[in-house]
Amino acid sequence: MKPLQHARITAHRYGGQWQDWIALHDWVDRSKMIFPSMQHRMFLHSDFGEWLTIKTHGDSITASDGTTVSTSDLFRDHQVEDLGRIVSLSEWLREIDAEYWKRRRQPPPRMILPWPNWRGHQRGHY
Repeated sequence: MKPLQHARITAHRYGGQWQDWIALHDWVDRSKMIFPSMQHRMFLHSDFGEWLTIKTHGDSITASDGTTVSTSDLFRDHQVEDLGRIVSLSEWLREIDAEYWKRRRQPPPRMILPWPNWRGHQRGHY
């Protein structure tokens, strides 16, 4: 769902105009710009993302009509609209392919330098 859709749902649910809520929803979906896949949600659609959202936007947001809603409630509504439920960061991380990262940790092959005694190193060593 796009931030504008979330903002319109929030305005319908709590009051105010969609413009009152768009900044929060745009921020929560910001990771979509660098990782345009459903998996972008791993970064901010979690309890850690909720904490960051509160730190960024404050404990509550007040709409133009005076309606005040807790940032936590707005964040959780956004998460449920996207995922169907609240998902913790630990749950997201359990889904990471740990074997992939273990394979990536293999040391690189020894680098063979093309000329002898480069910066004090012997040929064939780094």
